[in-house]
Amino acid sequence: MHSETDARLGRIEQEIADIKGTLAQMMPMLVRLVEGQARVEERVGHQPHPAEFYELRGRVEEISRRLPTTLAYQQPPQRQS
Repeated sequence: MHSETDARLGRIEQEIADIKGTLAQMMPMLVRLVEGQARVEERVGHQPHPAEFYELRGRVEEISRRLPTTLAYQQPPQRQS
């Protein structure tokens, strides 16, 4: 029974060694992925979040209700040539 336990322990130790080896090979790729994600988040972080647009829309609607005139785009008058 003692040799059976030793054999199982040996297999487990080998599997752990294999897992460690695989992780060691994956580590550089994982580091690159995390660095790439940080660069993307840095660029995207400057973009407004959709919730900010809804907040702005709500503010514009509130200002429109308070103003005596309607806020709308009007084309400039045509120039006389």
